[in-house]
Amino acid sequence: MLSRSLIERPRARAVAATGALLLVGGATALAVFLLSSREGGAASGDRTAYTKKLDHDASIPGATTLPEILAAVVARYGGHFVVSAEPGVPRGPRPRKGPWLHFVVAAPARDERVARPEWEADLIEGAVSDALEASTGDVIADSRMDLRLPGGEVVKDASGGMGQIAPGQDFTNASDAEVKASLGAQLARYGLAPVSIDVLHADQPAPAVVATTGDAGRAARDANEIIGALFGTNPPTYEGYYLEIRDGKAAPVLIETAAFRSGSGRLWVRPDVEDVASVVH
Repeated sequence: MLSRSLIERPRARAVAATGALLLVGGATALAVFLLSSREGGAASGDRTAYTKKLDHDASIPGATTLPEILAAVVARYGGHFVVSAEPGVPRGPRPRKGPWLHFVVAAPARDERVARPEWEADLIEGAVSDALEASTGDVIADSRMDLRLPGGEVVKDASGGMGQIAPGQDFTNASDAEVKASLGAQLARYGLAPVSIDVLHADQPAPAVVATTGDAGRAARDANEIIGALFGTNPPTYEGYYLEIRDGKAAPVLIETAAFRSGSGRLWVRPDVEDVASVVH
């Protein structure tokens, strides 16, 4: 997977960095990486899986072509930051063969806040690839993501990529109410107060959690444990997740994302807690 971000000095979870990174300019660090296979994953040739359950039917009734599948996934996913999604034109001197996707996502700034919009596109890309393979046998080869900033400026090729991911991974089908109740209980265990819990549905549930902490250093130290408790490991509970922890002044302390159908993840840790954070690369 070739990934590009707007921010340099990456730090990533120890379990996660197996892919190439291309990172450019900035004062803080957003790492974009290919998620490594977890202990609970299943082998599928040279394709990565994060769960041993590979019998999920990703086909979409009435949608058999790439444009139809893409439109269906965008219509149901439930996020707010993907401005447009369409079949894309391969780019680069040696582009990967196969269909590409091109996304434009709305980003509030060229900083760590690009993580949420890009994660929503990651989810869509993975769900489309799974459904396309179920329908035609093809998979999404790669993608390009442009950022649309509040003033109207468009930053071309800010991110993108697609891993070699096994099809049919099966994650939880819990209801939104069940997901929110479970996550709320786990947040309380770690002294975190929920700001928002959204559940996206590119395919199966993928929660986006924003929470506050009264102790930024403790939250950074406990981050690995918190992420495991919220979202599961070996195998992960959900097909993807977004976690943002803020301090009492609503300033972000840590952001991590994962999208297990596209194999992509993102991590940002605020510099003042970087040295104590348990999510490191």
